[in-house]
Amino acid sequence: MATLVTEAQKLSNLISKSELDFIKSLPKSIQDQEVPSPQLPDLSATPTQFNLKQIQDLVPDESDLQTLSKAIISGPFQVRIGTDSDDFILGTLIGFNKNDLILGLEGNDIIAGLDGNDLLFGQEGNDTLIGGSGNDFLFGGAGNDYLFGDSGHDCLFGGPGHDSLFGGSGNDSLFGGLGDDSLRGGSGNDTLRGGPGSDTLLGESGNDFLRGGSGNDYLFGGDDNDKLFGGSGNDTLSGESGNDSVIGGLGNDWLFESSGDDTLIGVDPNSKNSRKNNFTYLDVD
Repeated sequence: MATLVTEAQKLSNLISKSELDFIKSLPKSIQDQEVPSPQLPDLSATPTQFNLKQIQDLVPDESDLQTLSKAIISGPFQVRIGTDSDDFILGTLIGFNKNDLILGLEGNDIIAGLDGNDLLFGQEGNDTLIGGSGNDFLFGGAGNDYLFGDSGHDCLFGGPGHDSLFGGSGNDSLFGGLGDDSLRGGSGNDTLRGGPGSDTLLGESGNDFLRGGSGNDYLFGGDDNDKLFGGSGNDTLSGESGNDSVIGGLGNDWLFESSGDDTLIGVDPNSKNSRKNNFTYLDVD
């Protein structure tokens, strides 16, 4: 049984500054969302061991889950289950290995894993998931979700809906899923995959890999040496600073050369349909 945080316990004492800053950056509709007081777990509960197969069963029919789950470290996890209403759930602060498995269920939930290697599932509703420190796995589920990995090597999976994913520090893997998604890698060497829909991918600092997928996507490498692949659709790609490799893929693409020694390819050399591709090259250095 979870216990409510008392009025004397300030939220700033429970959540790090980076997590509070992320909450403050959310749209006003999310900030104004009425949810119960944050809940802490019962530390006397027995932690439960989970393996990857059981985790996959919680998220059926997601072929990319195996690839995106490399950062997960096996349990034991303390299991937290929300309600069908709007929940505000915090992970463990002390005790066990500080690893949480939290299921948000229905409703617009705010879930913060805090310390440890956490598994956070928003499920249905427009959810906000914050991994905290550690190597975390965040799955938004259906709805328009906001996922923030924070520190550590995190895996973020948006699922159906128009989602916003921010990896934070560490080498992160981000997958938007269905819908028009926004992905930001943050610092570290990140992998960003947009999936179906018209997505916006920003690698930011580090040597990043960006793949747009289907739809008309916008890919920006950011700092360092990045690899960008537009996929199908009419895409806009810019490596920005660093020595980048930029491949448009299928569709009529715009390729921008910025500072650094960049390699720009307007077609997919492995595709039989590559001769049908068109691209526009612009040097903006």
